[in-house]
Amino acid sequence: MGAIEASMGDPKIVQVSTNQSGGAGIAALRLHRGLRMEGVHSRFLSGLGQPDSRWEVDVLSKRYPRFWERALGKVGVHRSQQILWEKETCRLGCQDIFTTSIESDAKLIDHAWMQDADIINLHWVSGILSWKELFKRCRVPIVWTLHDMNAFMGIFHYEFDRQRGSHASQVKDADVIREKIQLMQSDIKPVIVTPSRWLKDQSVASELFWGLRHEVIANGLDTAIFKPYPQRFARTVFGLNPDKKLLLVVAERLADQRKGFGLLLQALRLPELQRNWEIVAVGDGELPLENLQYHRVGAINDERLMGLLYSAVDLVVIASREDNLPNVILESLCCGTPVVGTPAGGIPEPIVPARDGLVAKAVTGEALSAAIRQAIEMPFVREKIAAEAAARYDLSVVSRRYRQLYEELLKVTL
Repeated sequence: MGAIEASMGDPKIVQVSTNQSGGAGIAALRLHRGLRMEGVHSRFLSGLGQPDSRWEVDVLSKRYPRFWERALGKVGVHRSQQILWEKETCRLGCQDIFTTSIESDAKLIDHAWMQDADIINLHWVSGILSWKELFKRCRVPIVWTLHDMNAFMGIFHYEFDRQRGSHASQVKDADVIREKIQLMQSDIKPVIVTPSRWLKDQSVASELFWGLRHEVIANGLDTAIFKPYPQRFARTVFGLNPDKKLLLVVAERLADQRKGFGLLLQALRLPELQRNWEIVAVGDGELPLENLQYHRVGAINDERLMGLLYSAVDLVVIASREDNLPNVILESLCCGTPVVGTPAGGIPEPIVPARDGLVAKAVTGEALSAAIRQAIEMPFVREKIAAEAAARYDLSVVSRRYRQLYEELLKVTL
């Protein structure tokens, strides 16, 4: 196949994401739907998930090894980039840290929608993007919405992970950054979009993206779903005590150290919580909590159920050691539920202190505990929290910002 060139007629925007789930995948899919409701011809292409022809959502075909590749694999010679990267992570001693190669087995660039695109909007594309193919063959504008730091780092996704890595993996990270810089020596210069000002600052200061145009556009969500619901009804849905104070924690993996697992356990030892509060946890895994009534909800993939759960609780706690701008904060605020968070990454940006919740003074268990202690005594006005958040993060507001950016790049009215 040849280069990706601009097409004639109705401008087509392709949103590209590895997943349709997880924070980045959900944000990307929401944007796609918001753009279509705004009249923009957006398509959504992912590596994993389910196709949906009604919304022009497609999934990359799974690539199966050819006969000669299987034969070579039996004698220890592998062509699969996934297998090669798994071997490399073992050599680097970072099997327990999420890392990404700049090579991929996925034939992303060959997909018909990519060939027909007028703008490609990359999101979190770990495992499906070949940097060599992208910058060699693409001839249309690229918007790259960052959901973590991987695009301008080497193999890691956060500085917290890089510091946890071995010396060999840190050297590899620096080597990959230099390789990325070489690959970007083309006429295509991506426009970088970050949901938080913090991530923009990190990207602007990076060796890879320092000279590129940057825009800050927060993730959007449907405020017809994420809105205040009657608390007693919401608690009934989940079988929660109607007369207790409830504190909610949410993480894809509850034991994730970057998400603040250790800090959270330390902060929740407050005597005030043990006397009067119960803990609700959403995500995979367990929280080893003592002397606290604990409700393990597990993973929730339904947005309306999450909206009800935010409405059911009295406080949401975000304990991350490093993070971009978690969807959990925006969702909670749009439901009128105050948030207590660490001052890590972009977490403080959507929280107006005293109105929306509180930000701890430091990324420590003690500081988080002190912020929770203060917050549980404060009289938050949930209706005001929800109204202010909806005005900033409703999907229509965010989609229009992206539409304006696309129009500027294409010099047309979409």
